Amino acid sequence: MKKNIKKFSLLFVAVLIFATNIAFAQYDPEVKWGPSIANYEHKDSIAMPEPGGILLLGSSSFTIWQDVQDYFPDKNIVNRGFGGAQMSDILHFKERLILPYKPSQIVVFVGGNDLAAGDDPKTIFREGKELVKWTRKQFPDVQFSFLSMKPSPKRWELKNDMLELNNMLIKRARKKYIDYIDIWNPMLVNGEPVKENYLDDLLHLNSMGYKIWQNAMNPYLK
Repeated sequence: MKKNIKKFSLLFVAVLIFATNIAFAQYDPEVKWGPSIANYEHKDSIAMPEPGGILLLGSSSFTIWQDVQDYFPDKNIVNRGFGGAQMSDILHFKERLILPYKPSQIVVFVGGNDLAAGDDPKTIFREGKELVKWTRKQFPDVQFSFLSMKPSPKRWELKNDMLELNNMLIKRARKKYIDYIDIWNPMLVNGEPVKENYLDDLLHLNSMGYKIWQNAMNPYLK
C-alpha cells in the first residue's frame, strides 16, 4: 500500500511539473511579442525617432491609437504599444523598448490584460515599481505617467480589481517623478462605462474615447 502511495505521489509530482512547464512554454514573451518588437526596430532602422520624446508603453489601446501624434501636435510622441501586452511583457522587453529612445517621459497604460488573465493587482503594481526603478537607473530624470485602468464595458466585472490597482497607483504618484492620470472617472456616467466611447467589441476605444484620453493626458505631457 505504501509503495503504491509513493508511486502515485511521484507520478503526481511529475505530472504537475510537466503541466507547469507546458503552461510556461505556452506563454513565452519572445514567441508572442518578439515579432512586434522586431517590427518597431525595423521601423527605427529606417527612421529613428528624435531622442528625448514622450514614450508610450502599453497594450492595444496604445497600439490602435495610430494617429496619437495628431492629438498632441506640439509633442514628440513615440508610440510603442503592442497587442495585449501585460506589465511583465514590458519588463521583459524593457531594454529594447526604452533604451533606444532616451525618453524624457514614459506614459504607461497596462494592467487590464493582466487582470483578465488572473493576475493580482499587487503583482502588477510590483512589476510597475520594478520598471520605474530600472528605467531611472538608466535615465535619472525621466518622468513616469501611469494611466489609470480603463473602465470598459467588456471587463466591467473586474471593476473591484481595477479600482484596487488605481488606488495603488494614486499612492505611488506621491513621488515627484510619477504621475497618475485619471481616465477612469472621465469615462464614467452615473458610475457606469459609456458604450458610445468604445468600438463594437466594447473593449477598445473609438475617436470619442480617445478624445477623453487626450483631455486627461494633456496637462501631464512635458
